[in-house]
Amino acid sequence: MKRYIIFFLILFAGIELFAQKMKPPSVNPNIRKARLGYNNVEEALPEAATLKNLIIMNKRLKVIPETISEFKELESIDLSGNQLTELPAGFKELKKLKIVIFNRNGFTEFPKVLFELENLEVLDLSNNKIASIGKEIENLKNLRNLKLSANKLTTIPPEFSKLTKLTDLILDDNEFESFPVNITKLNSVTTLSLANNKIKDITPEIGKMANLKKLNLKNNKIQTIPKDISKIKSLEFLELENNLLTTLPNEISQLSELKHLTLGSNEIQKLPEGFSLLTKLQNLDFSNNKAENVPPEIGKLTSLVQLDMNNCKITNLPKTFSQLINLRSLNLSNCNLTDFPAEITEMKMLITLDMSRNKLKTLPSSIEKMISLQTLKMDNNEIESLPNEITKIPALRTIFLNFNKLKSLPEDIEKMPELKVLQMRKNEISDEEKEAIKNRLPNVRLSL
Repeated sequence: MKRYIIFFLILFAGIELFAQKMKPPSVNPNIRKARLGYNNVEEALPEAATLKNLIIMNKRLKVIPETISEFKELESIDLSGNQLTELPAGFKELKKLKIVIFNRNGFTEFPKVLFELENLEVLDLSNNKIASIGKEIENLKNLRNLKLSANKLTTIPPEFSKLTKLTDLILDDNEFESFPVNITKLNSVTTLSLANNKIKDITPEIGKMANLKKLNLKNNKIQTIPKDISKIKSLEFLELENNLLTTLPNEISQLSELKHLTLGSNEIQKLPEGFSLLTKLQNLDFSNNKAENVPPEIGKLTSLVQLDMNNCKITNLPKTFSQLINLRSLNLSNCNLTDFPAEITEMKMLITLDMSRNKLKTLPSSIEKMISLQTLKMDNNEIESLPNEITKIPALRTIFLNFNKLKSLPEDIEKMPELKVLQMRKNEISDEEKEAIKNRLPNVRLSL
């Protein structure tokens, strides 16, 4: 009898211990609230003495009460998505603030009280209606990251040059018509974005920004690039798409660290001499330009991983094109190609190929050498038949052949183990053949 009693006592004790282990750990409700956010300042007031992070997002707040001054331990505050137009004087008491985010509010002026927060490192005032920045900006000597995109700025004050620790400056979607010269004195900046403005020219002074790594000037009205850009030896990312460029300076070839270059949607007729010296270039967007030829020197860009030349006037490729052995993605859609370039079939690492909207009539049997190809886009051509060798590409998963002149598929099409998607709308396939294709490829997502 005693044995049974002891057994049940041990059993119940084990169950209780297991239940305790499975019980979720208790979380201080105040900590949980701080993470998820409050509805207003008053709700957070009981924790004012110790709270380090205050989040009140998307609550339609129009006013911040003076009691905000009691949150003296605050290090970060996020009041995004409200309707604030000004800040109370008590905000200056938050001396420990390092991060301030007021994105998507209604500020029409740069809140002057922020100039008294000398420990501020990150400031986001994007998506407001701020038209100017006061000279007191120089007080924010510890500022590292400043976002002022989607405002109404047209100039930057000279005092901006005193922000010697600034590394990231985002000024997209403003009303700049010229490149802000005062920015060029910020040697510490590594990321600068002025996309979606009305900038017509770039000052030669930009060459002084010796530590710049990322420069985004897309969607402006820039007509020329100054030669001095070659002095930014650290530049890795340069975005210039959708401007009014007709040429590039030869000096751009001196940007030896450049990895990412976007030149799409300009009026450029050819790449500059010495372009082949950009041996670290990995991504090149030259789409929607007026180039008719691809220079043989492109073969020296052996680090290229992604190349986009869609909507150019290219009729053929140089033999050196096959030397782009690391290319993973190639877009030659909407060009003037009438023959499938043999050089492409030598690209054994290519994963995605887009040659839609050309004038191709067939694909070469050598396409089977493209052993890494997974996606093939050939819509809107004049292809009448496919070589059986296409079925020997082991990785091919997706094929687009809409708007061609195909009547049937290769004999061994069902032997493609990875094929998942096949689109062939608007071809010359009979209803009988369509049914046959469905029977041959029951596990493929078909669009006939």
